[in-house]
Amino acid sequence: MKKKYEHIDALNKRWNSDFKSFKEIKDVWDIIHSEWAPAMTYCMDNGEVTGIRNKNGNSEVVWIPSGIALGARLHGNAVLSRFLADELTAYTASQPFGFAEKTNNVVMQTMHDGQTWLTVITNGSDAINKVSLVNKLKMKANIFFCTDINRKEINTEDEIQLQPKECLVLMWKDQ
Repeated sequence: MKKKYEHIDALNKRWNSDFKSFKEIKDVWDIIHSEWAPAMTYCMDNGEVTGIRNKNGNSEVVWIPSGIALGARLHGNAVLSRFLADELTAYTASQPFGFAEKTNNVVMQTMHDGQTWLTVITNGSDAINKVSLVNKLKMKANIFFCTDINRKEINTEDEIQLQPKECLVLMWKDQ
């Protein structure tokens, strides 16, 4: 007969730990004070732990209860968004392309194949959104694909107006 948590046992063996299944962990303090997770309390609210930071080798994890993210979704995400921006500052500072400022409902994904850069910018809003881009490589962008068939050219030094639900794919080349 298979043990109920055999996959966890295999991980414990590989990582030399005594991790318990999440169903066995009754309290966040069990996580903080366990031998397998030398975590530190990251933030508290009225005596309750609302965040944990754990470093292991080159990896680092910040855990916040899912209820915080749900609350941000329901009641405004400004504080959570600022927290994430602060946490990711070192990472985003090294990226060649980005937004000049926080932009609600607009996301950017960047790809690089060793020679060519591609950015996918998507306006997830039902309203027009305006964005300004940061181009640290000083490259020229050409439209590779756009859901707005009227968009033929782009000047990334100017503010870009994105139509509702627009997806804009830019290919970047040396000027």
